[in-house]
Amino acid sequence: SLQRIVLSPKTSPNLQLWQAPQPKSFDIAPIQTLGQAMQEKNSDPKVSVIIPSFNHAQYIEKAIQSVLDQEYSNLELIISDDGSSDNTADVLEKYKNKNSITVLLHEQNRGQSASINDALKVATGDFISFLPSDDWYLPNKTSLQIKKFQSCSEAVGVVYGKGLRYYE
Repeated sequence: SLQRIVLSPKTSPNLQLWQAPQPKSFDIAPIQTLGQAMQEKNSDPKVSVIIPSFNHAQYIEKAIQSVLDQEYSNLELIISDDGSSDNTADVLEKYKNKNSITVLLHEQNRGQSASINDALKVATGDFISFLPSDDWYLPNKTSLQIKKFQSCSEAVGVVYGKGLRYYE
């Protein structure tokens, strides 16, 4: 059964958070700085992938599947829907019972920044990755970025790569 967690009635009055039960507590640990992660030489740092969405029911499953198909396995996926008026909530229904997937459903559209900020509040990864809901990752995207981060000095705070454009 799912547990309903409300982040904060003051800061997020219309936010509903659905997360599959997990053996750990729901206390939110602070995200490590890049320096802390590199000092620990964690060879398998956790990556929080955040998918903000608004009215992208026709695309979001491909975005989600591209995260689930990553070669890199230490991932958590946070999908934050910002009050979509299409059937995005229906599409997301099947993912809310899966481990390592958190689905945030907002009743009203408050803008992408608010949606992303709510997702950041529940992220527990050492690194954060953003994926627009109408885009997708290639299977080796995360593993390549983690390898690059691990080979860089502590002064490096962002790693990114080229994208491809696809027109319908």
